[in-house]
Amino acid sequence: SLNVKQEFDAIHPDDLGGGRRATEFLLELGHRHILYVDTDEPENKHYSKPDRRAGYEEVMRGAGRAPRVHLLARKSDERIVSAMALLRGGNRPTAIVAYELAEAMAVVHAAQQLGLRIPADLSLILFHNRIDDRYFLPMHTVSNAMEQVGRGAVQLLLEKLENPQVSLPTRTVSAVLLNGATCVPPTLRKT
Repeated sequence: SLNVKQEFDAIHPDDLGGGRRATEFLLELGHRHILYVDTDEPENKHYSKPDRRAGYEEVMRGAGRAPRVHLLARKSDERIVSAMALLRGGNRPTAIVAYELAEAMAVVHAAQQLGLRIPADLSLILFHNRIDDRYFLPMHTVSNAMEQVGRGAVQLLLEKLENPQVSLPTRTVSAVLLNGATCVPPTLRKT
């Protein structure tokens, strides 16, 4: 099975490790007020939802920081309003880890409407298979390395065809941090 988390005969990206890596990266840059943003979708049971968030929370707690999670509304127009609410006021994060592109773009649109600059006022990192530049700025990305997952799935299938009766242990492909232009240290922010 491809992109499924089960004990045998599957391969998937290491979303838990990816959540850790994104958060560690922001902490290494000097951020302390890091927020995790996802969409409120209780029916979405994909393993990446809890794994990415758990990786973020684990690293924040390990750094002595309280994890902060913000769930955006499901509808795209309400999602932007929800993102604006989290970016207003004195408790605004200096950096955000976004579950994926939909959440990141809601944050980008909200920041623009509020006059906040990315990365000068807010660093942003997301999960995606590649660096996305729809915002006209390549976004820092934790890649789910789907090309490597695909190659691994073919290898797993070939092994399974040779020994169909054998249950093969599930394989996890490490997530990779791709440097974009949406994260800077908070002390180096432009004014």
